Amino acid sequence: MTILNGQFSVGGKVLDNVNQPLVGIEIYDAEESLLAETDVYGKFLIEFVTKGKKTLTFTSSYFQSKTIIVDATDLEMEIELLPVVGSIEETDFQVVSLSDDEVNEGGSSQNVSSLLQASNDVFVNNTTFQFNVARFSARGYGNGDTRMMLNGMPVNDLDDGRVNWSYWGGLNDVLRNRQTKYGLGDIEYSFGGIGGAQDVDLRASYQRVQIRPSFAISNRSYTKRAMFTYSSGVKDNKYAFSASASRRWGNEGFVDATFYDAWSYFLSFDYFLDKKNKINIVALGAPTQRGRGGASTQELYDIAGSNYYNSYWGYQNGEKRNSRTYNSFQPIFMLRHDLELNKKFTLATTVAFQTGYFGSSRLDWYNVADPRPDYYRNLPSFYKDSPEIAAYITDQLSIEENRQIDWDHLYFINKNTTEDFIDNDGNVVASGHRAKYLMGEQRFDAQKLTFNSNYKYNATDNITLNGGLTALQEVNHNFQTAQDLLGADYYIDIDKFAERDFAPNSDELQNDLNSPNRVIGVGDTYGFDYNNTTQQASFWSQALLKTNNIDAFIGGEVSYTQFYREGFMRNGKFPDNSYGKSETLAFTNYGAKAGISYKIDGRNYVNLMGNYQTKAPYTRFAFISPRTRHDVVPNLQSSKVLSTELTYNHNSPLFKAKVSGYYTTIKDQTEVYSFYHDELNGFVNFILTDIDQQHMGVEIAGDLKLSTTLSVVAAASLGDYIYTSRPSATISQDNNAELLEEDQTIYQKDFYVPNTPQQAYTVGLKYNSSKYWFVNVNFNYFDKIFLDFNPTRRTEDAVADLVKTDNEVLWESILFQEQLPSNYTVDIFGGKSWRIGQKFIYLTIGVNNVLNNQNFRIGGYEQNRFDFENKDVNRFPSRYFYAYGANYFIGLSFRL
Repeated sequence: MTILNGQFSVGGKVLDNVNQPLVGIEIYDAEESLLAETDVYGKFLIEFVTKGKKTLTFTSSYFQSKTIIVDATDLEMEIELLPVVGSIEETDFQVVSLSDDEVNEGGSSQNVSSLLQASNDVFVNNTTFQFNVARFSARGYGNGDTRMMLNGMPVNDLDDGRVNWSYWGGLNDVLRNRQTKYGLGDIEYSFGGIGGAQDVDLRASYQRVQIRPSFAISNRSYTKRAMFTYSSGVKDNKYAFSASASRRWGNEGFVDATFYDAWSYFLSFDYFLDKKNKINIVALGAPTQRGRGGASTQELYDIAGSNYYNSYWGYQNGEKRNSRTYNSFQPIFMLRHDLELNKKFTLATTVAFQTGYFGSSRLDWYNVADPRPDYYRNLPSFYKDSPEIAAYITDQLSIEENRQIDWDHLYFINKNTTEDFIDNDGNVVASGHRAKYLMGEQRFDAQKLTFNSNYKYNATDNITLNGGLTALQEVNHNFQTAQDLLGADYYIDIDKFAERDFAPNSDELQNDLNSPNRVIGVGDTYGFDYNNTTQQASFWSQALLKTNNIDAFIGGEVSYTQFYREGFMRNGKFPDNSYGKSETLAFTNYGAKAGISYKIDGRNYVNLMGNYQTKAPYTRFAFISPRTRHDVVPNLQSSKVLSTELTYNHNSPLFKAKVSGYYTTIKDQTEVYSFYHDELNGFVNFILTDIDQQHMGVEIAGDLKLSTTLSVVAAASLGDYIYTSRPSATISQDNNAELLEEDQTIYQKDFYVPNTPQQAYTVGLKYNSSKYWFVNVNFNYFDKIFLDFNPTRRTEDAVADLVKTDNEVLWESILFQEQLPSNYTVDIFGGKSWRIGQKFIYLTIGVNNVLNNQNFRIGGYEQNRFDFENKDVNRFPSRYFYAYGANYFIGLSFRL
C-alpha cells in the first residue's frame, strides 16, 4: 500500500520464540487505545489516517510486551514476543468478599474484587494484585460499577449488580484473552460503567494453541490444584476446539475448617461457515463446595490467641465440621455468531443461558439457647459488671472446644426432645424427636437468559461507530431448605419469632397458610420461598473520531428495567400481600458520555472524559421484607451518577507514566438491612433512602526500565470516598406491617465509604532475566480504612439524654466512625522456565505478606444492634477481618 495524503499502513504477523503464530495479541497506541488484535493466524493490519511517528505496544497475558515505533508503510512485519515465565494470574491471589449471610448480619453490601487481570493501563498493571490483600476497591466504587462480560454475555447480576467470580473459577488457562478498559474511556463492546468494563473472549480459535497440564500447591483457600487444558488452534481453516478442566481442593485452608472442593470445566468450539461467518459454542461451569471463615470480635481473637479464629465450626466424632458452607453450581451455555461483512462492518451476537444453584448453610434453632460460640451473651464482656463470672467465662473459652460449636450437644438436645405436634383441631400432625436445632441452607438459585449483539462500523477513515443491543431476564429463586435435622425426626414450619407476639396456634404463626403446620424433613423448603424476576433491555451507541492531534468520542445509552416479586408461600401475618405476584415496578434510564484526547506528541497526551447516567434500583433493595411480603420501599427511584476524569499519559519504550484525577457523585441510592432486634424479639427491616456519595482522588503510576532486565514500578491511589447526605430511614418489623419509624434521619454525612483503603501505595522492582527467570518484589502500604457502620447508632435516639459537653467521649464513641490502623505487606513473585525442544516447563512461586504481618485489619462491620438504654457501644462489639499472614502459591506447568 502506498502512502496517500499522509496515510500509511502497517501489518504482518506476531510470532512466539518458536515461530508459532500468536492469536489474540492486543496492539495499543501510545494513548492506550486498542488499535487491533491478531487474528487466528497471528496476522494484523493497522491503517493510520494521520502523519507522524506511531508508538505501538504488543501485549498479552502470556508474553512480554514489546513497544515499537513506526512511521511508514510496512506490510510484512514480523514481531517476535518472548514468553513470560508464568502469568501472575496463576498465583490465584487472595480475593476477600462478603457473603449474603454476612450482609444480613451487618456486613457491607459490597462484594469487592479487583479486575480479573492487569491491562495495558500502567496503573491497573501495578495495582491489581498488589492491592488485593486489602480488599482495595478502585476509586471506592462498588462491584456493580464495572461491567463484566464473558464472550459478549453481561454477567453482572441484575438483582444486586455483583459479579460472582466463583461461577467460572479455576479456568485460568482459558480466561486470559481479555479486553479491559479502566475508567470512563470509549469501549468497543459496552457502554461501560464508571469503573470501566471488561470482556473475556472465550472463542476456541482465539485460545493459545497448547496442551498444558499443571499442578499447584498453596496454603490459601485451597491446598492443591490440578488443571489440564487443550486448545487445537484453527484446523483446515474450518474449526477450532478448546477444553479445560481443573480441580482445587484441600481439607483446610489458611483458616481453621475452611475446606475446599471445586471442580471446573470449559468447552469451546468454533466453526467457520465461510470467510464472513463464524459460530462459537461454549459450555462452562464450576461446581464448588467450601467451608467459610467469618469475622469475629477482637475479644475472641485475643482469647483464641489468633486473629484467624473461626467460630463457624466444631468437632463432631473427632472431625472438624463447618456450619457455614457454600455449595454452588451455575453452569453457563453460550452460542455466539460473528459476522465480518467487510472491512468496515462487523457484528457479534451472543445468546446465553445460565442456571443452577447457590446455597449457603447456617444453624437454625427453635426455643433453645443460641448455639453460636461468639454470641454476645456468651462473651466475658457481657458480664463486665460481674468480674468473677467474666473471669470464669474467659477461662472456659481459653479451651478450644468451648469456643467452637458443640455438635454433640445439639444432637443430644434433639434426640432428647420427644413430643407430638398437635394442630388446632387436636390432630397429631407429627410424632417423635422434634428438631430444636437444624442446619438450614439459604438458596439463591438464579436463571438468566441473555441476548447481546454488538456492532462496529468504520464509517470513514477516521470515524468509527460502535453500539449494541442487550436483553436480559434474570429469575432469582430465594428459599430455605432443611439440610440436616441433626438427629431429629421432623421440624414444623412456623415462625418462631411470631410466637412471642401472637396467640398459640393462630394463623399469624404460619409461614405458609396454604400448608399450615407443615412437617419438614431433610430437603424440604421452610421459612420463605419467593422469586425476584428482573427484565432489562438496553441500547447503546458511540462515535469515535481520530485526527492528527485530537481524538474524541461521544456515546449514549437508554435502558428499560422492570421487576416484580412472586411469593410461593402465603405468610400468616400478610395473607393478602405475600402469595403470588406483586406489582411490577418499571424504570426508564439513560446515560451519556464523552471524551477528548489531545496528543501533545507521539508519547504524551491528555484525556478529559465525562459520564452521566441514571441506574434503576436493584431488585434486592426494592422490597421492604421480600421474605415475607410484597411491600415496596417508599419513594423508590433511580440513582444518578455523574463522573469526570482528567488523565495525563506518557508512553515510551523505557518509561510509562499515568496521572489521573477523578470526581464522581452518586445520588438517591437505596439500601435495605434486615437484622434481629433484641428489644423487639424479632427481625426488623431498616430501609435507607436518599443515600448520596462523593468519590474524588488522584491515581499515579509509573514503570521505568533501569536496564533491559531491571524495572522499578510504583503506584499510588489517593482517594476521598464519603457519604454526602443524611439518608432517611423507614423501620418496620417482620411481625406486622406497622412502621416503627418513618423518615428518621441518619447522621452519616461525611462518613467514609467502608472496607476499602482510601489511600494505597506500592513500589517494587521487577527483574526479568534473558535466561528465562524473573523475580518481582513489592512493598505495599494502606491507610484510611474505615469500618462499616451501624445506621441505628447515627440517630437522635442513640444520643438521647446525652449532652456532648458532659459526655464527649461517650458521644464520640456512639456517633463517630472507627478508622482501622494503617498497615503494610511485602510480596515476592518469581519463577523460571525451561525449553526442551518445542516443549516448555514453567515454575512460578508467589509469597504474599512475606513478613507475616498478622495484625492487618482489612475491614469489618459494626453489628446492627445498639444498647439504647445504657448507651453501651461494647455490648454488641464490632467484628473484624484480618489479612492472611505469610501465604504462598507454587505452580508447575508444562506446555507440550
